[in-house]
Parts: sequence; C-alpha cells; structure tokens
Amino acid sequence: TSRFDVSLSMMAREGGLEGTLEYSLDLFTPTTAARLASQLRVLLEAVAQDATVPVSRLPLMDAEERSWVLVDWNASATVPFTEDTLPRLFESHARRAPDAVAVEHEGRTLTYGALDARANQLARHLLSLGLRPEGRVGLCLERGLDLVVGMLGVLKAGGCYVPLDPSYPQQRLTFMFQDAGLSAVVTERSLLPSLL
Repeated sequence: TSRFDVSLSMMAREGGLEGTLEYSLDLFTPTTAARLASQLRVLLEAVAQDATVPVSRLPLMDAEERSWVLVDWNASATVPFTEDTLPRLFESHARRAPDAVAVEHEGRTLTYGALDARANQLARHLLSLGLRPEGRVGLCLERGLDLVVGMLGVLKAGGCYVPLDPSYPQQRLTFMFQDAGLSAVVTERSLLPSLL
C-alpha cells in the first residue's frame, strides 16, 4: 500500500539517477504510472543535455508518445460537411422507402410517404398564410402523429416551431404566444379553448 497518492524517491548512482515511483492503485493504473515515469525520464534527459533551456520549453513526451498524441489520436474519420437540411434528408429517405413506417403512436402509424405528403400540405398552407423564412409557428398539439407532422411541416416551410404544451394554463400559453411573436399556431379544434 502507498502512504501517498504518488511519491518519488531519487538517488544519484554512478553518474546517473535511480528512482522509485510509488503510487496508489486506487488512483492510478500501472500504465499511467509507467507513462508518468517515462515523461519524467524525458524531462530529466532534456535537462541533462542543456540546462539553459527554460522549463516551459522542456519536453515531456518522447517521439513515440508525441506521435501517438498528435497523429494517432487525431486520425479519426471526419463526417463530410453537407448543406442538406433535415427536411431534404427526410424527403430523400421518403423517396427511397415510402412504405416504411416512420412514426408510430398508440397503435397508429404513418409511413414515410404519408408523413412527407401531410407535412408538405401543412408547409404549403403555412406559406399561403405568409410565413416568412425563420418565422415562428406555435405547435399546440397533443403527443402523437399530428405533432410530428406539425414539426416537419413547419421546418419544410422554412419556419421555426415553438412547442406550446396544451396542458399548460391558459395564461402561460397566452404569454408564450405573445412573447414568441408567433406568425401562426397549428392546433386541433379541441384545444382551441386553451389558447383563447
């Protein structure tokens, strides 16, 4: 057992240094301790070569570890940048698999093709109402298929959707409606009283 988290003892021996590194196994793995010892060796060798080098410029890593940190760790594959938007990516998938189930809620489903068609219909309606790019549209809908149609439809029209939870008190919904500066609200007839 170690008395300290890390302790280092060093002695001069025959023109060199000999040392012992003691560490807590609760805090350090043998690999980490070996890396610490290796970095100390690199540092001491650099001082022995030129004692005039400022401490801030002394190396801690040998060539192998430096390559590992700077090259190997950064050799990850990058995701190519795409200018595709979520609606475009969705449309592309809907063309490839129009009959696949896109959304399911309480036993009801919508295929990608049906969801795309309904979202397009809503987007055209919002645009006919004068929705401008990045205009805010409130979505006051219960959880379900219509909520997903609403979200996608607003995005397809170039707008931003603002979720309005129908379970909120009417005063809260009124405040959110006014504060967000909504251009329109997508809702159901049964939920209109909570908005008025």
